[in-house]
Amino acid sequence: MKNVKNVFLKDKFEELLIANWTQFLDHSKLLAFVLFKIQEEANNLTRIEVEEKPFKGIRITISRFSFAKNGFVFWVDFIAPFSSSQIVEGTMELFLDTSNILETENLNLHNESISCISMLGNIYHLKK
Repeated sequence: MKNVKNVFLKDKFEELLIANWTQFLDHSKLLAFVLFKIQEEANNLTRIEVEEKPFKGIRITISRFSFAKNGFVFWVDFIAPFSSSQIVEGTMELFLDTSNILETENLNLHNESISCISMLGNIYHLKK
């Protein structure tokens, strides 16, 4: 039988991953990781003054998924309270290592990890 090429629709697969990420990523763990990285990188974020708080609550969305060796690179857009008078908004580039999810000895072993590649963002200081 002849091999068929160009069957996989990478763009459509990315759209599917973006639309359904809460079905295969633990939202609460991802949120905790994002908040941890925000606190860790606070000194590297630009501070900007604003008149009022433009949102309520913490929001994260995934805007991009890309194949990488042994996993995926994905972009998390975030907006979150930073302190009583500050909010933070930006994008984080993360790597999801899936190389150890399935091992021949134990197919139920889930040993994936997420690491931060880079982060861009701003801390908005609310004027009083």
